[in-house]
Amino acid sequence: LLAHENIATIYDYGERNGSSFVAMEYLFGKDLQSIMQRAGETGKLMDVELALMVALKICEAMGYAHTVKDPRQHPLNVIHRHLNPGNVFITYEGKVKILNFGILKAHPSTTRARVGVANGTSSYMSPEQLASDDIDHRSDIFSITTLLYEMLSGRRPYSGDMSTLIRKPMALEYIPLETVLPGLQPEVYSIVHTGLAKDRNLRYQSCREMGEALAECLFTAARRPTMQRLKEYIRAQFKVEFEAEKASLFAVAGRWKKSSRPMEFDRHRVGRLLTSESAIVDKPSLHERGT
Repeated sequence: LLAHENIATIYDYGERNGSSFVAMEYLFGKDLQSIMQRAGETGKLMDVELALMVALKICEAMGYAHTVKDPRQHPLNVIHRHLNPGNVFITYEGKVKILNFGILKAHPSTTRARVGVANGTSSYMSPEQLASDDIDHRSDIFSITTLLYEMLSGRRPYSGDMSTLIRKPMALEYIPLETVLPGLQPEVYSIVHTGLAKDRNLRYQSCREMGEALAECLFTAARRPTMQRLKEYIRAQFKVEFEAEKASLFAVAGRWKKSSRPMEFDRHRVGRLLTSESAIVDKPSLHERGT
């Protein structure tokens, strides 16, 4: 039921030969984890405006997911819980996509996290999720803000072992963004402080509210971000990989085109093709990114 331009489309799911599978749209690009790792290696962090734009796109996707209803107009109460760099994907065309929803359907609109189970990457979890407390959509807002902090500064606000990751968010023990990255608009610092509030009642109360704050910052930015600028940044950071991966895809498409069999879609045939072409296709590009 999730149909949004910033959420990866799921076509099918089920079980085959004893293994579960999800078939989703193929995304040609890199996840945010790879992008930030490369930025750390090259020293070329995203421009502030691009980081704000990516955060805005995540807010738009999650704002939609948090409020989506079923065909009978009943709220689904979707919470991601896994918003970390590995689950945010940016294509080589500059499109932002959210992956791997950990969907919770609960009545009322909160749910209790399972004690002792890390449902996501600890460094990006809200204090209430780390404490296995009742969580709602505002937990995702904390995670989005953590991603924004890292995109801007190149470092996580919270890191360490599990005990540290539980204690620090509770005590708000993180280096303020203005200390790590001085000289930004005051509004940017305000967004980060609000989104990382320990008390969820003091955070933004919806992704729409946070998105409006981000949009206001971008409206006054000296250089407006665009999908074209994000595309150019990603391709410049992964120039060699982009050319190699593009060649791999052309090779697969060429072999498929030469096939004498009809071209109608058949998911089992696609699966066999991708398996048989595993020596050609760059496996990391396919890892959990669909078929």
